Amino acid sequence: MPISLKANIGFASALFFAACVTVLTYLYLRGHPGCCDAVSYAELAAAYQAEGLLTKHFMSGIRTYAYPLFLASIQSRETLAGELSGLHDVRVPIFQFLIFSGAAFTLIKALTELGAGAVFAATFGIFGNIFVLVFISHRLGEALSIACLFAVTACIVRDRAWSLVLAAFIAGLAIMIRPANFPIALGLCAVFLFRLAMVRDWRTVALAAFALALPVVPQVWINWNVHDIFTLWPAVSLGNQQIVWGVENAKYATNLSGGPAPMFYPNPFFAQGAHSILFYVAGVGTATLHIFNSVTVDYLFPYVHDLRPWYAVPMLIANHGLVFLAAATALRLLRGRAVKVALGLQDQWWIFLLIFVCATCGLNAIVAVESRFGLPVLAVLGPLAVYGASMRWRTWVAIPGLVYVFLAVCLALWQREAAIAALSS
Repeated sequence: MPISLKANIGFASALFFAACVTVLTYLYLRGHPGCCDAVSYAELAAAYQAEGLLTKHFMSGIRTYAYPLFLASIQSRETLAGELSGLHDVRVPIFQFLIFSGAAFTLIKALTELGAGAVFAATFGIFGNIFVLVFISHRLGEALSIACLFAVTACIVRDRAWSLVLAAFIAGLAIMIRPANFPIALGLCAVFLFRLAMVRDWRTVALAAFALALPVVPQVWINWNVHDIFTLWPAVSLGNQQIVWGVENAKYATNLSGGPAPMFYPNPFFAQGAHSILFYVAGVGTATLHIFNSVTVDYLFPYVHDLRPWYAVPMLIANHGLVFLAAATALRLLRGRAVKVALGLQDQWWIFLLIFVCATCGLNAIVAVESRFGLPVLAVLGPLAVYGASMRWRTWVAIPGLVYVFLAVCLALWQREAAIAALSS
């Protein structure tokens, strides 16, 4: 189905909005630089330029190679040195915007097969999702991770042997950009298992397995030669520490407004669950709170320069309004799909997204989450919310929606104030 003139105008308008958000975020970051992860990526990129992939820089054992290598390929030694002194190179947002928007366009183009409604929802759900767009200008792996998610989804919608093999390669690359992207590979594995059950396409699955492994090989090579360990994950495992932090804290943020940088949100379930039979209830409560906090954007930017921004309440209302509308839309669509004919290959894309979202939430449930850990989920929920906004709903649906948003905003603000109080204690 060709894209109409109206759809092209809509795409251009949405793309212009996304470009404006990217530029404004870049200008903001010029005066409010980041730290920690953003700096460590630049440090490793500079080490790659100076010594190659087998650098013995200590960050080589903590970070996977793909994102620092991307930075090293688009920046000179001088600009990387500037990054380390607090400057923010314009090439980072430019290249990340091009990759992000290219992947989004590829997905939107693929969705033309599903109709105008899907195209409209994807266009404005992606390029209107400010919670995701602000990360395009950051020197962090989130923008490229979400671009990989869009590209894999587009390849699955295409449903060609070559596109599925390409999807596997991109999934492997996503893991090398950020190891927490492995739910993309899990969702793709579910697609291939489903595909084998439907058409016994072993050749495509075998090629896809090879393609998935290709981007992983350099990381294994680095770990074996530099750190004397055979693994595809970072040589220095932070998984256990993340779980410990997750038990003790409901959320984490980085405070650059003055005072201690680590900003831990106290876990209200921790004290009671550690010493009583309520441990099991506390475990479920902690996991649920982690998932809630992963999709709660109480600070628009990952590095906090203002502990109580003026826009916090309207932002949280929009944030959880999106979450509720997207969840309600997904349930309605799944319920409608359940009463139709048996599943077919045309269902592969939403099976992938369903497994991906569930796996991401499951991962976030057990670690010390930050708001950016839930960005891939919000990237999926954006188009769903836009699609839901175009549907007709019974009036009573607004009641649980308003109640949820009110309680969610109150809980988010209460947790934020507890974290602020803990900074000064």
